[in-house]
Amino acid sequence: MFIMVSGCDGKPYRGRSAMKPGLEKQTEIYCRHMERLTGIPCYPVDLEDREGQAKPLCELCRVCEGVRGGLCDGWQEVRAGCMEAFRWSNFYMFLCHSGLLMVCTFITDKGGRPVGGITTGPICAGTMDDNLQLVASHQLRETISAQPCYNMEQIQGLAEILNAISVSLSESVHHPSAKYFTDQQSYVNQEYAKHIRALAGGDIYLYPIALERKLRLAINNRDRETSMVLLNQMLAYIYTSNNYDLKRIRVRAWELLTVLSRAAADAGADFTELQLRNDDFRNQIFKCRSLEGLTSRISGILQLYLAAAFDLKKGGHGQIVRWVLEYVEAHYQEKIRLADIAEEVHLSAPYLCTVFKNGTGESISGCINRVRIEHARILLQDPSLSLVQVANLCGFDEQSYFTKIFRSYTGLSPRKYRQQK
Repeated sequence: MFIMVSGCDGKPYRGRSAMKPGLEKQTEIYCRHMERLTGIPCYPVDLEDREGQAKPLCELCRVCEGVRGGLCDGWQEVRAGCMEAFRWSNFYMFLCHSGLLMVCTFITDKGGRPVGGITTGPICAGTMDDNLQLVASHQLRETISAQPCYNMEQIQGLAEILNAISVSLSESVHHPSAKYFTDQQSYVNQEYAKHIRALAGGDIYLYPIALERKLRLAINNRDRETSMVLLNQMLAYIYTSNNYDLKRIRVRAWELLTVLSRAAADAGADFTELQLRNDDFRNQIFKCRSLEGLTSRISGILQLYLAAAFDLKKGGHGQIVRWVLEYVEAHYQEKIRLADIAEEVHLSAPYLCTVFKNGTGESISGCINRVRIEHARILLQDPSLSLVQVANLCGFDEQSYFTKIFRSYTGLSPRKYRQQK
């Protein structure tokens, strides 16, 4: 079976396809409708087609390929984007090599396996100045300048529509919360067994404060996957400890979300905007009439918190900020030099500091210390580790400096913090 897709030169080319002919044709029709409606290139993506989808994705890709002096990997990037969308059971956005936004969705077969998707882009998000700031090539700047600009609300709306189209085209249901409910039920069962054992032994069923700290840390690091796993575990505790009483659970769930919104603010989200949205979120929580509805609503709110913490509207440099955060999280136990981070993201150190400060509200050194102290708080819960070991495991060479930084973040020395916990 073969697929016909138009390349950036307007000529169709063929490649082997995993999508059925009818599905491929219908996807192509919807892509053309979306392209006429928005003016943004929109393409069907076949996850098995390596031969056909080998040319530059669009005119910008062609120019970028010439400037970079290498083959375009646009199709490889969007295939990876569609797989990420499948992983999250939602649309997925990423920045191309030119710094413009791409949106990907996924399409499944009857067995629930991803066979393709839809991608649209490249899209200029925010102002044109934001999108041109890091582009040195005159030819690339001219090509990008010809693109229309859209705000994030418009792009979000476009992504939601593409996602709805992909759901309708799929041969199996892939509701965003399906995997979440399955995992959550598993955690509930585990937590319930733990609850029963505690009651039988006359023990007190304690609030999992260490788990909450890990969840806050995951939000601080914009780690979506870990955040959702930990939220599942927290909700399992809340459900079982409150005997599945919906009225009590709503109160406890809202208390947890209040804590998580502060974590999102610490991670860079606009606190004033979060406060305004929290009023609406609170009403939604207390209107839920079932545990399933409550679980879905809480999951959605956390996703919004994470999105707010990593907002592409902040200067157009969200990807750079994310790279820095990922580097710090991966290397916090080591000696981190600003020059190493700058080299990793291919920017000068002074400019990188400005971009990161504008994007997050904190300095890079402050980010490094914050990540280290968050990990130290968790390690201090382990009585088998000495204070010196905790300091070393968190990247501090000197115990005195560790104590100084820890006190500046918590108001307590590491020893007193451990004693109080």
